[in-house]
This record gives sequence, structure tokens and C-alpha cells, in this order.
Amino acid sequence: MRSDFTRNLFRCAMRRSVGTLVALFTSVCVSACASGFVEEEDYKDVRLNELQFIGSHNSFKIQPDSLMTGAMIAYERRNASSDIRRGPLIYERLSYGHLPIEVQLQLGMRLFEFDLHAADPKTPFDPGAAYNDAFGEDRRYEGGVLPEIINDGRILVYHVRDHDFRSTCIELSDCLGSMATWSKENPGHLPVIIYLEAKSNGGTGLSLSADGLTDGTPGDVFGLEQWQRVQTDVEQILGMDSVYRPSQLARKGLNLRDSIKGFGWPYVDDLRGQFLFVVAGEDASKDAYSKITDPLFFTFRPIEHPDASFIIEFDPFSSKVDYIVQKGFIASTYADYMLVEARENNTRKRDRLFAAGAQMISTDFPVRDPRFSDYEVVFEGRTYVRPSPKKRSSIVVGQTDEVGASED
Repeated sequence: MRSDFTRNLFRCAMRRSVGTLVALFTSVCVSACASGFVEEEDYKDVRLNELQFIGSHNSFKIQPDSLMTGAMIAYERRNASSDIRRGPLIYERLSYGHLPIEVQLQLGMRLFEFDLHAADPKTPFDPGAAYNDAFGEDRRYEGGVLPEIINDGRILVYHVRDHDFRSTCIELSDCLGSMATWSKENPGHLPVIIYLEAKSNGGTGLSLSADGLTDGTPGDVFGLEQWQRVQTDVEQILGMDSVYRPSQLARKGLNLRDSIKGFGWPYVDDLRGQFLFVVAGEDASKDAYSKITDPLFFTFRPIEHPDASFIIEFDPFSSKVDYIVQKGFIASTYADYMLVEARENNTRKRDRLFAAGAQMISTDFPVRDPRFSDYEVVFEGRTYVRPSPKKRSSIVVGQTDEVGASED
């Protein structure tokens, strides 16, 4: 096993509880030894929409430390009488994290998700100030040094400001840099798909102060200027030749939707060594991105939209998943939500998506976490990419039927 991979695992060990790490280390080592063959599979005449990918939800995320978890518990107790919060408590929803990006790639994952935030003088990123106000500067931060203040326009990758900001790659340039290095060391790899979920600038669900956690405030839309910075990072770090773009899929005189309906997706072997990005998040932010001339990224849109390509469906049991797959588009969905399935060891969603042929399946548990159960989302043979059970050419050249399913 490569020494840099081992170093990454031990770096992860500094971020996870000792009990969890013992089992995680064993599981990851087994996975790493078995995952390489998927890149060597013969995918001749297999199109992108005829593969299934398992990837990590919030791929960058590190679990909140014990002090922050305590603050979340205290907040829930103060608001116990409120009936507006349903489902698991906040700290229960957030008590998960992932291995570093390069380790996930080494394991065979080819689907990732980055939450994007812009840090400028109006919306600076300074979690250290709030953390020290709440817990005191003499309290040692668990997991390393608190990130320094950033206010120069850089694009950052973290979940939620103030209470869930821990990230294995706090700057988008760092996340992309890890991918670029890995890609150069592994030429011919399967295509890597990356969701870019833009978050409201400066907004936060909860605000941390000396009084603990209180309700936060919404921020501004992640707009055109911020998206231009994101594209610049991608161009400079990965390079244009490494990014498969919408303009390469769209046929002359046709929009994306009609190009896919008429001619289908490219073959997997033609996408080796490439990255595909998909814009996610608020509609206002997607609309801002659509103003970019010659965009590098695809965008999550409803199936009837002219730019339909990747289509998100949050309900695994919805017939829309089957419809999206049948029509030749790429169905993106989630095998679990708020850690409920892991706590109950409930695989119904996962198994349904596997069987339905959903192409992009995200999870909080690509690797088992023994604190919860044996639940994990991985294909037989501990791989994260496989041919779809629905593999067939569902594209009829020139088909013009209207579609009825739409994005919720």
C-alpha cells in the first residue's frame, strides 16, 4: 500500500474518535486493496448514463467537535417546545464526517459534493472568533488549529458557518488541487462527477456567540461574480482539457435536453481522465450561473428544462427515478438522510436505488461507522462504480415524446 495513502489515513485518525477509527481503518484498508479493479473494467460501448456511481454527501465534511456538539444540544433543549423542528436533532444530523478527498478517490469513489461559500469583506469567514467567544480562548480546539479569517474573495468549502465549518479542504482550490494531483498520478481513471452546491453568502442556520447557539440569518445569493471565481479556480487547477463541458454534449442547433434525447451521453472510455461539474443549490444561484457565456458546468434542472441533463430526485421510492433513467437522463439521489438509515441499519432506500439503476447515489456512509450500525452504501466487491442493472440503450434517435416528470 502506498505510503502517501497511509499518511492520509493517519491524518484522518486525528479527526475521528479512537473507537471509530479502529473499525474505520480496518474497513478502509480492505476497501483500498479491493477497489482498484473497477478502473480496469472493459467499458467499451457503455455510456455514462449506463453506470452507477456511489459518492459522498458533503464530501469535505468533518464531524463537529465535542464542544460544538454540546452547544447544539443546549440549543435544542432551549427550543424543545418549538414544533417547527422535525426529525433528528441538529447534533444527530451532523455527527458524521468523511475521509480526505484523495483517500476517497483512492478507495474508488468518483462522485463528490462541495458546498461553496464566498468570503469577502462583507461576508468574512472567521469561525475562530465565534468559537473563542463561545468556549473561551483557553479551550484547545479539537482537530487542529482554527481556520484563520478569510475575506479576500476566495471560494471556501464547508457545510454551515459557525457550527459545522470543519472541512478537510477549506478552500476550493485545495479540494481541486487534491483531485488534480490524484488524477495526474492515475491517468485513465473513470470520470469524476462533482456537485457544486452554492450556499447563501454570509448566511447561517445557527449563529454562535458567547450566549451559545441562536437562530441565524439568511445571506445573499451566490451570484454571477462568485461563479466566475469558481470557474477560474477550475480552469487554473484542473485545466480546460480535463473538464467535460455542456458545449461538448450539445449538438449543433439543439439544446442539452434534446441532444441527450436524440444522441445520448458520451461513452465512458471517451471520458476517462475527465471531470464533470454540476451546479446545485438555490434556483436563484443556478439562474445566476446560467448568465455565464460558455459555461464549464452542467446544472441540475427539471426534466422538461432545455438544459436538463443531471436531474435530482430526493425521494428514492418515487417513480420519477425510474422515468429519468428510462428517458436517458442521469438520476441523482440520496440513499440516506439525516443519519436515520444508519441508526436503524435500514437499507431499503439504498437497495431500491441500486435496483432502479439510479446513476448518481450519494450517501453519508460510503464507509461503515460502527457507532451507528453495519449500514454502508457500497456495491458488491466493495466498489463504488458498476454497470447499471438497467444498462441498455434507452435512447431512440430523434425521439420527440414529451416528458411528464419534473423536479420537486
